[in-house]
Amino acid sequence: MYSLLGFAAITATYFLVLAWTRGRWLDWLAFTVFGAMTLYAHNLGFALMLGLDLWALWSWFRPGGRRWHNFRPLILSHLLMLILFAPWLAILPSQLGKIQQTYWVQRPDLTTIIQTFLVFHFGYDNQALPTWLLPPALFMSLLIPAFLALRLLRARAPHRWSPSYILLLLLAISPPVILFVLSQVRPVYIVRAFLPSALAYYVLVAGVLGPRTIPRTIRWVLMLSAMTLAVASLVNHYTYALFPRAPFDEAAAYLRANYKPGDAIVHSNKLTFLPTYYYDRSLPQLFIADEPGSPSDTLAYATQQALGLFATPDLATATEGHRRVWLVIFQRAVDEYLALGYDDHPHRDWLERHCVQASTAAFNDLDVYEYDTCADH
Repeated sequence: MYSLLGFAAITATYFLVLAWTRGRWLDWLAFTVFGAMTLYAHNLGFALMLGLDLWALWSWFRPGGRRWHNFRPLILSHLLMLILFAPWLAILPSQLGKIQQTYWVQRPDLTTIIQTFLVFHFGYDNQALPTWLLPPALFMSLLIPAFLALRLLRARAPHRWSPSYILLLLLAISPPVILFVLSQVRPVYIVRAFLPSALAYYVLVAGVLGPRTIPRTIRWVLMLSAMTLAVASLVNHYTYALFPRAPFDEAAAYLRANYKPGDAIVHSNKLTFLPTYYYDRSLPQLFIADEPGSPSDTLAYATQQALGLFATPDLATATEGHRRVWLVIFQRAVDEYLALGYDDHPHRDWLERHCVQASTAAFNDLDVYEYDTCADH
């Protein structure tokens, strides 16, 4: 959804600029369609559309920028955008109810802002940056925008603050600021949703810190340092194979090779079921429902209906009538229960009491347990 969000948002931006400057109705129509696509791609896409509206307001009130002929199509495009988005708006209250019931996003603070800087430049979690790279990455993530701000503030030439620069600034800054403020009431600050803002930021950095804007030595130091960190980040990103990116294809192949008719393949959580099911949809696999009201309870029943994949209420129901059971679970899930003082994960504990463990296969931190001679329950 995030790639689609980036494509739709940037394309909507492109056509808004064309429509604003040329006034052609085909450009306004394209802006409307891609704006609606932005809203469909992600619920938080509205923040970027608000950023575009801020640019339109700036263009309207700047000296010589008031264009009355743009006012009507801008309003009409927004109304048509809402009409196109209406089918999703009809079910949005239920989605908001789900968010109010349980949502994993925390209220953003200063740490979240720093993470946002890291994400825009190199990534911030162990999937993108190993621990030893975090200090230099953080330093560069703060140094580059500092140089950017300095160059913009020192710019004397009129083109430095042209509508293009203002547009890029608003697209890069306004969505995070808008969602940061809203998240003080209801946390919805998801850094991944700022992909369009990051794309605008990259263009802005390339334009402001490009040739003839800063001394050559400083430019090369910034560029080489950033490139080195970016390459290291990408290498780590594409070779990372732990939670939640275990080798599910290998696990699916293992289950296919060892499965026998009458076995039960049970996933402790949807996070292991969905990717394994993707790699082998012919295997009869089940997954246990999330605890109602818990932070992990994020798969709405309407979504399960749309997918045609429904959670099983508990392990007893999933294994009833089966003599052999395969349990698929992340080691991280087990560790979380151990950290809370439990002797074992509830699913493993239940199977240990009703079955005999026969084998274990590890796919990095994804474990597949074989239980045999399960007693009737």
